[in-house]
Amino acid sequence: KESELNAEQKKAVEGAAMILSFDLSVGETAVVTSGNYQRYFIGDDGQKYHHILDPHTGRPIDNGLVSVTILCDDGTLADALSTAMYVLGEKAALKYWRTNGGFEMILVNDDGRVVCTKGLIEVFDLTNTDKYNVTFVE
Repeated sequence: KESELNAEQKKAVEGAAMILSFDLSVGETAVVTSGNYQRYFIGDDGQKYHHILDPHTGRPIDNGLVSVTILCDDGTLADALSTAMYVLGEKAALKYWRTNGGFEMILVNDDGRVVCTKGLIEVFDLTNTDKYNVTFVE
């Protein structure tokens, strides 16, 4: 028997349905995304539980990010960085990028903000600007 969703569960599912749409024109490079929008379940408490965990608490990380996409030459590095930057959160992820470089990054926030690193200015084109707005950072 299928169970009905309560009001909080419906709200979480509807929020997850807000889809980002963009064009990315890149050549030979790895593009890897980590996020909370695909592998999750809604608990009886209406809370969304996803698979990226806070290493300090063991619970799903809740830092305002929906996804992190990494572009770099090494696919294995891109995979590791996408999850690590998600766990760090926007501010610390940008600090890490500014300090270490070697990759480009797209951070999607749950408030509709999309933050891209400066190397993506010429290749990133947001196609659904009615739900999201994009900024490029240095």
